[in-house]
Amino acid sequence: MVRVLVADDDFDSYRLVNDILEINFRDVQIERALNLQNFLTRLEQPEKQYDLILLNPDLVEGNLEEFFLKIREIDPELMDKVVLIGPDSLIETLQGPLYHIPKPYSLDCFSDVVKRACCKA
Repeated sequence: MVRVLVADDDFDSYRLVNDILEINFRDVQIERALNLQNFLTRLEQPEKQYDLILLNPDLVEGNLEEFFLKIREIDPELMDKVVLIGPDSLIETLQGPLYHIPKPYSLDCFSDVVKRACCKA
């Protein structure tokens, strides 16, 4: 089973992501975080182990790099599982190898990135 956490407050986007994940994985469990606090709370729960984390950077208040430091403090290996879903302009300002799926979603691009992220994690 592939466990996925989707952090996105846009319901239409979440539904589309949910459908695409169900197409790509036969056995998938998807959880949703509607805001930043709920997202961090889920990551801090030791019984919750996610294979993939899809994060809309629009949920992050403030500096995205500082936010990633918080994620690394929770568990350094989590960053290998994070895929950002959002505009290209946000990704261009970040350093380091990050997975990214631009909106609007392309099924081929989405599938390729998600599978690469899961294989690496």
